[in-house]
Amino acid sequence: MATLIDTRNVGPFSVRTYAMWEHMHLSDCFDYDEDELLDLANKINDGSLEWFMARVEVRLDGIELGEAYLSGCLYDSFEDFATGNDYHGDMIQEAIDDAKLNLTRLVELSQTLAA
Repeated sequence: MATLIDTRNVGPFSVRTYAMWEHMHLSDCFDYDEDELLDLANKINDGSLEWFMARVEVRLDGIELGEAYLSGCLYDSFEDFATGNDYHGDMIQEAIDDAKLNLTRLVELSQTLAA
């Protein structure tokens, strides 16, 4: 199940960011001792921290053309991720670049099929 955490328009594209359940263990991302990891896990469990995988999707006229993922996101809130760091902006750019590449491929394919 995904939670929508941000929507915006970038040029002609509709961009949506989702937070999804993170299956990775904290120790796979952080080089902390057991007590520090347990403290983080407790904060995640009590809702004072968010632990998630982020997914950005880019659509044009309702058609999904690009996406980007980032695992191991640990933030005070989803809003902090969406508004307060460069990772989100980088993901948006990556997904838009993916969308442009896929759109170019579709145009080329369309021209090939029309020939």
